[in-house]
Amino acid sequence: MRKLSAALLLTCVLLVALSYVQPLLSPNDTLLDPAVAISAQMAAAGTQRDTVTVTLYFRYMQTEYLAQEARVLEVARNETVELAIVRALMAGPSATSLELAPLFTANDRLLGVNKDDDRQVTVILGARFLDPPADAPQDWEHYEFWAQEVPRRRRLAIQAITNALTEGGRCDTVRFLVSTGPEDMQGARVRNAPFFGGDPDALLPPQTRQEQVVLTPHLALNVALDAWQRKDWLMLYAFLLRVGPDGTILPSQTDFLARIGEEERSLLFYRITTGTVSVDGATATLCVSARIMRKDGQDWEIQQAPVAMVRERGSWKLPYETLMRLMQN
Repeated sequence: MRKLSAALLLTCVLLVALSYVQPLLSPNDTLLDPAVAISAQMAAAGTQRDTVTVTLYFRYMQTEYLAQEARVLEVARNETVELAIVRALMAGPSATSLELAPLFTANDRLLGVNKDDDRQVTVILGARFLDPPADAPQDWEHYEFWAQEVPRRRRLAIQAITNALTEGGRCDTVRFLVSTGPEDMQGARVRNAPFFGGDPDALLPPQTRQEQVVLTPHLALNVALDAWQRKDWLMLYAFLLRVGPDGTILPSQTDFLARIGEEERSLLFYRITTGTVSVDGATATLCVSARIMRKDGQDWEIQQAPVAMVRERGSWKLPYETLMRLMQN
């Protein structure tokens, strides 16, 4: 009798415990083929995204230089950072970067970005990448401006990709292939001439980082002072800070041209030191030596005058008040 009671008690305990256990499979559940299960897991992983902060390069206004833009990109788990970078470059600068110009059009296609090894990345672009831009005339080769502008845009486009992909040592070189037609997804090597001129039969080699087109503090100041020397006031205006460190607001273009006309200062000679960038990366200090002449012919020299360059939305600018101080020294 005691054995029967103990057995009955044990059965009751088991029934209560089982009522709280969720079944592994319900009547509606089905067993998946292992290959199907793995495929589903990979698809789910592709929807998961990581974020990465990168430096992108875009054309600075309509100049022949590139300026930087910091961007936070979302990268899917089944994609590479390199692919996300090139895709962002082709999409264009942020809406807030008003002074940066896109280097690709809506007709340009990205067919692939492959990391060949630790040293090289291959970028495959659609066939229309080599088409002249939509705003160029059909016979653009016969116009001096467009004969320089069309290859300049192509050149800056591949230099922007190269500099962004090599930033931080991500790779050493970038190889560019261009599709030969709608069905070609592998791409083929292209000629060097559409980008850099020269031998029409030479192929475009793998590209290395191009520092000479990036607007560093030194290069930005050099472009500004060169514009002053050539009296290209619109170019000079493009490199002036909108709001100076002391709160001075850059006058309108019309007022600036009037002020420059009143000053009539000619820059006869200038030299710029390499300079140093502040710890926070927001400013840089360079020294300028120059010879300046007034409209009455009187000239004077300045020696090692410190000049502060300020980073404005990624681009290095010369404060307006600094320019005026140099002109009136």
